This record gives sequence, C-alpha cells and structure tokens, in this order.
Amino acid sequence: MPTGWKQLGYYKCMYHLPFPGREPGECSIAGVPMASSLIVHGLARSDGSFKTEHVQLKPSDFVTNLSGNVPSVYVGLDRLSRQFKDTVCLPLQNELATAIDKLMRNVTIDKHQGIQWAITSMLEDLDYADDLGL
Repeated sequence: MPTGWKQLGYYKCMYHLPFPGREPGECSIAGVPMASSLIVHGLARSDGSFKTEHVQLKPSDFVTNLSGNVPSVYVGLDRLSRQFKDTVCLPLQNELATAIDKLMRNVTIDKHQGIQWAITSMLEDLDYADDLGL
C-alpha cells in the first residue's frame, strides 16, 4: 500500500492519471469503519466530472478470529474481492477508461482512438481489493 494509506479513523488510497494538457484524472478509495461495518467509497474524477460508488462490508463475514493461524483467520476472500471489484472498482475503471477514450479522440488526428490503453493494469498493480480486505 502507498505511504499514508492508514489515517486516524479511515483508510485512503489515491491514484492520479496524467492527461496531457488537462487536469489529471483521479481515482481514490476510502474505507471508513462504522460500528461493525466498513463503508468503502470510490471516486473517479476526470475533466471536471466525477462518479462515485460505495459498498458496505461486514468484516465479521471475512474474519473469523484473530488467532496466529493466518489461513484460518480469513474466509471468503474470493467473495470479498468479487463484491468489491464488481461494486466499486469496475464502474470507476469504466469511468476513467471512457475519459481516456474521449481525450484520445480529441487529441489524435482524424479523431481516431489513438493509444490503446490497458487501464485494468492500474487496479491490478495497486491491488485495492486484496489490500483493503486485509
């Protein structure tokens, strides 16, 4: 996780995507513990507009106890990862991909798509879901 991700009372991770000649795109994830739940908010901002997504997770569904035997502590991480990615990450990823496509159509000759972007690597590199799940 990046430095400063764990703050007093919440968790935060940000990614900035430089757009040539424009404000950078931004994707941020914040997790806020509330009672027995973790509320995760995601934000994708590009070119003055933004999209938000959120999901409420119950840590007790994924953490059984805090013993020293790590494999028995965490359960259902595949379900956690799928729920988090489907609810928060993929819609925000689509928002950034749309912004990149729009930008590339405006800055390339004949409005071609220009550079082919593989934005999925951004989320895979930062591995949001697995880090926040732990």
